[in-house]
Amino acid sequence: MLWFLFTLSALFVTGNYAKTVKVSVYYETLCPASELFFTEQLNPNYDELKSIMNLELIPFGKANITEKDGKLSFTCQHGPDECYGNKVHSCALDLAQGEQGIRFAMCSMESYDATADQFLKKCAADNNISWDEIQNCLKSGKADELLAANGKKTYSLKPKLAHVPTVVLDNKFQERISSIALNALDKLVNFILNDSKCYWCNK
Repeated sequence: MLWFLFTLSALFVTGNYAKTVKVSVYYETLCPASELFFTEQLNPNYDELKSIMNLELIPFGKANITEKDGKLSFTCQHGPDECYGNKVHSCALDLAQGEQGIRFAMCSMESYDATADQFLKKCAADNNISWDEIQNCLKSGKADELLAANGKKTYSLKPKLAHVPTVVLDNKFQERISSIALNALDKLVNFILNDSKCYWCNK
């Protein structure tokens, strides 16, 4: 615990206290490290943190986008199934903005296969998200647009995304803070709000 507090103290200086922390999670649906972050950090701590955390989920990761004759196509790090899973997550998060969409993603990422329809359908039903509307999103091309927007957001990270998942706080990306968040999300968010003052608040 001492190393944790020392590391955090070295990263923060005097500013204004924040009321909530924006937590942006860049992930992939078939990435083992993403699954681990959801099951060991985000899912167990979400109920405790949701009142002080503005959570944003961005499924894309290390995918690539190509466009030919106005049609978008994607290549994902873990294959076509991951592209499908990323699209379904993007649709669900768009259709059910807020807690339902977040809980859908959390449900999917802790299932046996985050890209399998049997689990995706169940997670949608459990969170009152229409599977038919998700299918319409996929067939209409809206899913491609949503995933491309996630890609644009991912590509805009500075420094560039090197690891999946990556956690960004208050739109300010620092590798060391992201590494701490991957292993101690609850402690980090509470530390920023209660025990320290964020270094970017006055900038």
